Amino acid sequence: MKKIYSLMSILSVPAILLFYSFHTGSPGAKTGSPIDNANCTQCHAGATNPIDNWITSDIPNEGFTPGQTYVITLTGTDPAAVRMGFELTAESGDEKIGSFELLEPERTQLRASSNSVTHTDQGIDPVGDENTWTVNWTAPEDSPAEVTFYAAVNAANGNGQNTGDKIYLTSQSYSQFFVGIADNLLEEQVNVYPNPATSYVNINMPANSELRVINMNGQVVSYVQNTSHVERVDLSSHSSGVYFVQVSNNSDVATIKLLRN
Repeated sequence: MKKIYSLMSILSVPAILLFYSFHTGSPGAKTGSPIDNANCTQCHAGATNPIDNWITSDIPNEGFTPGQTYVITLTGTDPAAVRMGFELTAESGDEKIGSFELLEPERTQLRASSNSVTHTDQGIDPVGDENTWTVNWTAPEDSPAEVTFYAAVNAANGNGQNTGDKIYLTSQSYSQFFVGIADNLLEEQVNVYPNPATSYVNINMPANSELRVINMNGQVVSYVQNTSHVERVDLSSHSSGVYFVQVSNNSDVATIKLLRN
């Protein structure tokens, strides 16, 4: 009889470990994103359910600004869920984009070298049929033209066996905000030369401005936070094509088209 008890104890360990793998958060890289290429069904039996509009934010309609921080909110809904967990990440192409900062450290935690966010054991209890998590996301200074947030949400039935759970996959894309080329007082104070340029370009502007040189893909290829009156930007390592010189000073923004031969 003692041997039977010992065997039963050994067999029960995997089920306990599976339960706690959900209970304490995703192991990471389970968001269902193109880079992760995996989701919660690797540990929780069941089919995935694509769903829209579960990721929201305070990013303006015109888009996000490089270097700025925004609140990202993930809301999952399932009337049958006893527990609800998640993992969230941000990507563009083959890169993880931006950095996350916890707003609810008791309910959320960072994973995958801080490239994603997941729940803690205190963040899995739904209120009614809903669970909501919030996190700060900061867009990098060298931001792509578009960023997509991906999340997997596990709506668990709480049977402790990781069977019969529902896995929801959701995503939301945001574009970078670009100021159009328009006449303003600041633009009259910005001089870009030579234009067309080859190996370098000089930019005259008010001191203590913010300078970005942006390529056609929306990537910032050069950035200076507090400029002098004249900045010299090396273009030798960049390909030929059209670029935009964007100068910000107080609330004014000037954007000048630059051709690199």
